[in-house]
Amino acid sequence: MDTYGIISLVPVVVVVVVAIITKRTFEPMILGGVLGFIILAGKNFFTESIDAMYGVLMEQNTVWIVMLFVCFGGMVALFEKSKSAIGFGNLVAKVGRGRKSSLICTWILGIVVFADDYLNALAVGVAMKNLTDKYRVPRTLLAYVIASTGASVCCILPFATWSAYMMGLMEKAGVVSDGYSAYLSTIPFLVYAWVSLLIVPLVIFRVVPLIGPVRRDDKYAAETGVTLPANIANVEEKAEMLEAKKEELKKGVFLTFLIPIVVLAIVTIITGDMLIGVLIGLFLTIAMVAVQRLMKAGEICETISEGMKDMLPGALIVIAAFFLQAANNGLGMAEFVIHATEPVLSPKLFPFLVFIFMSLLAFGSGSFWGVAAIAFPIILPLAESLGVNVFMASGALVSATVFGSQACFFSDCATIVSMATDIRNSDYARSTLPMFYIPFGITAIIFLILGFIF
Repeated sequence: MDTYGIISLVPVVVVVVVAIITKRTFEPMILGGVLGFIILAGKNFFTESIDAMYGVLMEQNTVWIVMLFVCFGGMVALFEKSKSAIGFGNLVAKVGRGRKSSLICTWILGIVVFADDYLNALAVGVAMKNLTDKYRVPRTLLAYVIASTGASVCCILPFATWSAYMMGLMEKAGVVSDGYSAYLSTIPFLVYAWVSLLIVPLVIFRVVPLIGPVRRDDKYAAETGVTLPANIANVEEKAEMLEAKKEELKKGVFLTFLIPIVVLAIVTIITGDMLIGVLIGLFLTIAMVAVQRLMKAGEICETISEGMKDMLPGALIVIAAFFLQAANNGLGMAEFVIHATEPVLSPKLFPFLVFIFMSLLAFGSGSFWGVAAIAFPIILPLAESLGVNVFMASGALVSATVFGSQACFFSDCATIVSMATDIRNSDYARSTLPMFYIPFGITAIIFLILGFIF
């Protein structure tokens, strides 16, 4: 098809630059889409932009993703409000009886609470920090263990928020017909997620050594019992609040969390449709919360509503991404990139380069889902054109976003982990960030090797 040449790159370049500067995702993608339609339609850009947005909103894939997000948001909110996730965390915490075993329990709980990385960080952090404090584990090391498991598990398992989002983007890219089946084939290539997850026990048992400031934090905590970083404000006040909540947190009914999650996973596997699984899981959670009288009817409705609202930003990012894709398709951007880069790109180096470049982009912008939304329509057609395994290319891209979510200290993921462990983002950057260089380096080497094998 005819393309606009190098001009077709203008919207994406603007999106990337503005996203890095503003640390935002939705607004840059909308801006990029509008710029694309200005190039396409000139003075009629406003009408064309509105028509494109109508088209995006009416597509079945868009409706599916938005419904999935809002329903899952309601389910997650019920877990948090009913303290069922906390109850499950308290059950697991009883096993920990030492520094290493308390961290292993944290890692296991992080795997079990796989549904959402936000829920993972909050539930695991609140459930485990008192136990790890008891055994003199520094909060920065606890933050590393939590951050290493959250997004990794959420993308490895095909019935969590991360995987659902990536499925939609893969299908939308037009290279695969069934996002769910394609994602199942991508899971073995999620190298960074696997390495990041599996390296944690090796770090806990010091097979892989601690590096950077977290090593000093660990030694200081072991010698003094002080687990919080220096100069944390209101340490005494936070300790009093945690103590006051201790009895309240014990009231969580762990089965109210476990049963709906298990049912969600089973239904998704059987039907191949995560939305059906989430809907059944949500209704089951409502029923269990109501029957056990954990919450009143009005409180249940209000909690679901608030949870759905919390997921709207993610849904809006999806809509903005599809809007930008509509503009890029009109400009023929993917076709131009493929035509321009195909003669110089080496298929064998392709997954390695995708992982490196997209990791840097995700880290710099702090926008992991946004980077994925921008990159999938480019990476997958390019991989197909070069004869590269599209599932391996997808794995490299998703791996890069997982690294970005863990390493970017000003991101929402890092902020939630820092909040859950009562440290600052600057402490996260100082002590926790260097630990992610290890799985990053290992992953880069693996993708370099895989490029020559497949």
